[in-house]
Amino acid sequence: MLTLVVLPVVEGQTLPFTLDTGAGGTSLSVRFYRRFASEQPTWKASKTTDGGAGGNIVTSTFLIPSVTFALGGQNVTVHKLSVFPEEQHADVDALFGNMGEDVLQSVSSFTLDFPGMWVIMGTNLSDQRK
Repeated sequence: MLTLVVLPVVEGQTLPFTLDTGAGGTSLSVRFYRRFASEQPTWKASKTTDGGAGGNIVTSTFLIPSVTFALGGQNVTVHKLSVFPEEQHADVDALFGNMGEDVLQSVSSFTLDFPGMWVIMGTNLSDQRK
């Protein structure tokens, strides 16, 4: 299976994330937690519940008030993101997180060019409301 990897800039650092157009929200991995752990005092301890056919799994996480991603020509700010402080023994551990629909729904349109390996984000919807 092929996984789309994008390289947004977060706080001046280019970081690899997967982009999953079917994921409802963005989640941040243990690598993100380790890179930005100095900001932990502004984070709130939380729990994340993931469910499937085998039942629910509750994981300790931190809730980050907001993260701004510079991607495809736009700055997209996503609020209330969960970050995993420990490895999940899943694909999300390899990169800094998984970007979901919350990022894509923040812009008027987006273009994914798989052969050219680039992303273009349309106008930021919060800019259109001003």
